[in-house]
Amino acid sequence: MAQLPIVPAPRTLVAHFVVVDPRKPALPGAYQEIGPEHPVMPDPGVLARSGADPAALTRAAASRHLLVTRSGPAGGAAHLIVARDDAAALAAATGGVLLDPALARFAEIPARVRPAIPLRAGSAAPAAVRAFVPGEWIRIMGTPAADGLALTTLGLTRLGAPELRVAGLPPYLGQAWARLLHTLAGLLVPALWRDPAALPGEFVLDGEPVGLRYADGALTPVPPPGFTGAEQSWRTHLATALFPAARS
Repeated sequence: MAQLPIVPAPRTLVAHFVVVDPRKPALPGAYQEIGPEHPVMPDPGVLARSGADPAALTRAAASRHLLVTRSGPAGGAAHLIVARDDAAALAAATGGVLLDPALARFAEIPARVRPAIPLRAGSAAPAAVRAFVPGEWIRIMGTPAADGLALTTLGLTRLGAPELRVAGLPPYLGQAWARLLHTLAGLLVPALWRDPAALPGEFVLDGEPVGLRYADGALTPVPPPGFTGAEQSWRTHLATALFPAARS
């Protein structure tokens, strides 16, 4: 199988979570007080399009939030789980709302914040690796454009992978391609963790090969080597082959 040219892989990964509008004093800890204009805060319009309710949007505009930042070595997700769990505990203690800014999405505070799983490639137990599902930590964002629908993943960067993007889709293929990107993301992360220098340039989804092209800091699904038709025809074929309901 062909390999992609070397994809830049950071040595350190960073994850942010925000406790929005804390109502009670917070004990001293590893967090930063920020305002609604801080760069990590999603645009209010993006939050609204992501389904945030009016009450949460009002709290996101408050003057004081708590930013929790955790970092860790590439090849794992401990930093992400620790950041979420620490922020969830802080939100529960202060009456704040938990926000995942990378996904522009408010999150539920877990009833029981689970301990961090030391997910580090080459050192984590197999059971711990299986416990981490990349798809639970990403989302797909769609943006209409003059040439069709553009889709991009959100959340892969904090796992050390480039975001996946595709543009110029017919709107009726949007749901199928969102599922495709989500599936590809779940395959991409463990492959990159295993060996960033040997990232495959092709994945197979239910028997259908999907190539990847790296450019401008992102990965775009493309026809596999040997495909001779138009790229748009391949996109339609792939979507309808994997998701027959996309035909209509």
